[in-house]
Amino acid sequence: MILITIVSLFILTLPIQNNSQNNYYDILRVIEKVEIRKYNTLLYVSYIPIDESDRSNSFRQVADFIFGNNSKNETISMTSPVVMKTYNNYEMAFIMPNNYTIENLPKPNNDNLNMYEENGVTKACITYSGFSNKSKEKKYITELKKILKNYNIKYLDDFEVLIYNAPYQLINRKNEITVSVVL
Repeated sequence: MILITIVSLFILTLPIQNNSQNNYYDILRVIEKVEIRKYNTLLYVSYIPIDESDRSNSFRQVADFIFGNNSKNETISMTSPVVMKTYNNYEMAFIMPNNYTIENLPKPNNDNLNMYEENGVTKACITYSGFSNKSKEKKYITELKKILKNYNIKYLDDFEVLIYNAPYQLINRKNEITVSVVL
């Protein structure tokens, strides 16, 4: 009994990094295949590619920061999803873990990285599976627009692609398209 209690106390004191996006938003309602979500303020570190050919460097640029190439040489937990901001030349943004603020997050050593907070916003979201590509993204953006128009929900032109899985995960993949909405 004492051993179980000691093990239980040890487990309870372990630092747990919850990488679930659900810590970042609340679902307000569901319309057909679309969730309307209220996002909390998010802290990002991102890279904006110079051009389309530079997009392949995006992940490496931001991953280098979380692997310790920062002002504190601190390793930062990887969170999910990775956000691709289509409206900003496919800016790749990593959401920083909840224990960081703009004040205590290590500064990037790489001048090409951006560090910023995005205030809470309401977004519409549609989910799809498999590997994401331009064709799928276009298809689901079109479907999301159609559903929002059918329900007279106004949206901005700030579509984002959210990628939840590592490239080596071949099955049970999850992706989303989000857009800010005005309710």
